[in-house]
Amino acid sequence: MRPRAVSVAPAAEVVAVKQQLNELFDATGSKAQMAQRLSFSLKALLEKVDSGTFKNDLHKLIQTLDVYIASQAAVFQSIQHLFPDAGRESLSSRSHDTGHPRAHNGPGLRHPRQVSHNTPTQRMSLDDLYTDRSNPGRRPGVGNEPGNIWSGFKQGPNKSNCTTVAAIKVAMMKFGQKPTDIYKQVIAAGDGWNIQMRDDRWYHLSKDELAQATYRSEFSGDNPAMVADANFLYAVSAKRAQVENNDGYAARGFESALYSINDGEPFGHNYNGFVRLGLSAHIQKTTVENLARGQLGLVTHGVAVNGQMVGHSLAVINGREEVWGRQGGSPPTDIYANAVTLV
Repeated sequence: MRPRAVSVAPAAEVVAVKQQLNELFDATGSKAQMAQRLSFSLKALLEKVDSGTFKNDLHKLIQTLDVYIASQAAVFQSIQHLFPDAGRESLSSRSHDTGHPRAHNGPGLRHPRQVSHNTPTQRMSLDDLYTDRSNPGRRPGVGNEPGNIWSGFKQGPNKSNCTTVAAIKVAMMKFGQKPTDIYKQVIAAGDGWNIQMRDDRWYHLSKDELAQATYRSEFSGDNPAMVADANFLYAVSAKRAQVENNDGYAARGFESALYSINDGEPFGHNYNGFVRLGLSAHIQKTTVENLARGQLGLVTHGVAVNGQMVGHSLAVINGREEVWGRQGGSPPTDIYANAVTLV
């Protein structure tokens, strides 16, 4: 049988193309972040504007911005499929610190270690972004590489949704980053998506509800795809909270449900974030010592905030706490803490 010919690109041309792709990443990375910030600001303005021509035009502008952001995601996905290393060289030279809430930068955090903040890629476009089943089970990185779990997305400022944020990060590391990894099914349907969770419960999330949750979460990070995935998981968590009337008032509406998962959880109930992701069957109590030795999980303990100790939930990955977009130290084993893991 005649051997099949293998196509090999000339090395010099590949190097030249990669250089041009790096330049593209440099040129578009900051623009994508600016477009996202503008989209969030316009959505906030939209809520305050009375109905009329201006509001309609504002809504159209927001939709155009969202399509622009999604189109960049599709381009970057295609680039990294062909050239997995594209963008890393140029992006590593302009890493930056996105910061975290100053109110939580207390001694209880034990000088968390800085990690680089490179801007990796998004993927797909609009509806396909959340129904994508390619590369199932792909987990975020745990080092300084683009798309790492530490800085990929982080909790918004002045929010009390740490239990949900930590649960999302742990679920991404257990099952994979995408909603289709964590849920059984995500199906485009009508004005949004139908989601089947691993506990076989179904929920419908509209695109308007996703936009509302994205605005309320204030998630940020250096991986737009991970931020988008996290916002989707967050929105579906709020939808479940609404259906289950979380805190006794979430059933009033989606806005109330969002508020209910933004106002903290009772101490000892740090498993609620996993429950709202449909992962009840996977929850297991563990010890802080096990997490410190490398077991994946979530820990809740006191941290110093403005001179007071408050409860805070953190994802623990490879024996390190995730601290507002940074890799922190080991979870403390000498204070009272509550720990759970996923099995």
